[in-house]
Amino acid sequence: MSTDEDAVEELAGAPVVVFKVKICPWRAPEIKDYLSTIDLAAGNAALGMYHARTTPRIASDQGSSTVKNGLPESMYDKEWLRRMRQTRPMWVEKELRVSKEAFTLLQQATAPVSI
Repeated sequence: MSTDEDAVEELAGAPVVVFKVKICPWRAPEIKDYLSTIDLAAGNAALGMYHARTTPRIASDQGSSTVKNGLPESMYDKEWLRRMRQTRPMWVEKELRVSKEAFTLLQQATAPVSI
């Protein structure tokens, strides 16, 4: 998801400032979980700070058409990338320029936890 704008929404019966988040169909679904983990950690850290507050994110009705170029392959949605390679191979090669390097942090953050 991509945070696009802030707005006021009614949550639990009260007006709250929220971020309206656009859906990025090109982004790997694991990234949403990764970003949620970061938000949770930031929210927990903010609890100990004076006057700190977190802003809730809610899904927007709009999708984001802006595709980020040069990201590691694991950051793109597999099915979306497969379709692009089939329908627009030259665009994928010359414009999208998928990086061959691994995104280790994402791999570590989304790996199953063993207990």
